[in-house]
Amino acid sequence: MPAAEAGSLATRALWLTVNGEARQRALLGDMVFTVAEVINELSKLYALKAGDLVFMGTPAGVAALQPGDVFQAGVEGLVEFGGRIA
Repeated sequence: MPAAEAGSLATRALWLTVNGEARQRALLGDMVFTVAEVINELSKLYALKAGDLVFMGTPAGVAALQPGDVFQAGVEGLVEFGGRIA
């Protein structure tokens, strides 16, 4: 999604559920570095393309997924995806 269409990211929540239970929910505005800053720095090292995923770590309390876990994740109002761990 083009940045102009996404609008402000600071007020959007990043969320994760595992097996139907909420495991993470936080505002993007609470990140140490903004999404734009992270993308800017990464683009100095890599040729980023539409559809690339950028993983930036996890907050305390978020554990590794286990085989059989079903997850849903997304950024509120922008994108949602999920799957099952094999």
